[in-house]
Amino acid sequence: MTLNQFIELNNLQAGDTVVVKKDNIGLLDHYLIYLGPLFGEHKFIANYFSGTRMLSYEELENFSQKFSPARIRRFMGNDVQRNAAVNRALSRCDQQSYHLILNNCEHFANYVQSGKPYSHQTNIFGTGLAVTGLAVAASSKSKAGRGVGAAMTVLGIITLMIENKDK
Repeated sequence: MTLNQFIELNNLQAGDTVVVKKDNIGLLDHYLIYLGPLFGEHKFIANYFSGTRMLSYEELENFSQKFSPARIRRFMGNDVQRNAAVNRALSRCDQQSYHLILNNCEHFANYVQSGKPYSHQTNIFGTGLAVTGLAVAASSKSKAGRGVGAAMTVLGIITLMIENKDK
C-alpha cells in the first residue's frame, strides 16, 4: 500500500496521530503526527532520537518497512483547534530535545493534540520500576540487594512525579 492510499483509506486529517509498532517486537508504541498536505505533499512529523522533524517520503518508506500501524488516534476538535495543533507541531520542528523519559514521541503527540505533553508509556514504566524496586527491596536478603531495590523504587517514584507534575 502506498502512503497516499494509506492516508485516503484511513481518512487522515491534519493533527491525527498514527501509532505504530515495530514489527516482531511491539513493546513500545511510536507516534507520528499527520500534518496534512503541505507544499503539495503529505507530511508527517515525529519526535525522534535525532529531534523533532518532518519526515521525508524516503524516511516514511523506510519506516514502513520496520513499523506497522497499530491504530489511529483522531484529533478531537474543530478546524481552528486543528490548525492550532498543526502549529504546535511545527513550532517544535528541528528541536533537539528528545528524551526517552522526559520528552519522547508520545509526549510530543499528546502535546500536539492537547497542548499538554504526557506519556502513558512513561507512566507505566515509572510504576513498574517503583513496584519492582519495592519487591526487590522486600525480598532481598542482602544489604546491597535492598539498596538496589530502594534505588529502583526512588527512580520509579521520581519518574512518576515528573510525568504527573502538571496533572
